[in-house]
Amino acid sequence: MILSSDSITEYLSSPAGLNTVVLVIVLFGAINSIFIAYAVRNSFGKIKDEEKKRKMQEAKINRLFPPKPYSKNLNKRFEED
Repeated sequence: MILSSDSITEYLSSPAGLNTVVLVIVLFGAINSIFIAYAVRNSFGKIKDEEKKRKMQEAKINRLFPPKPYSKNLNKRFEED
């Protein structure tokens, strides 16, 4: 059974048809917001993981090659010559 375009337009113009249209729009909006929330959560999760990994690598490097302390007397040594 093929519906004509007039009957579809007439149905969508009726209160029941408008309720259906609104319901479909709300469902698409809800599904879209779920996908957006998922994508944002994954993005921030990856950023946190990368930051944690970077800090661990930095700590390992500092343990293997400790930074040299800054000496204030370094300039005095050159001035005395």
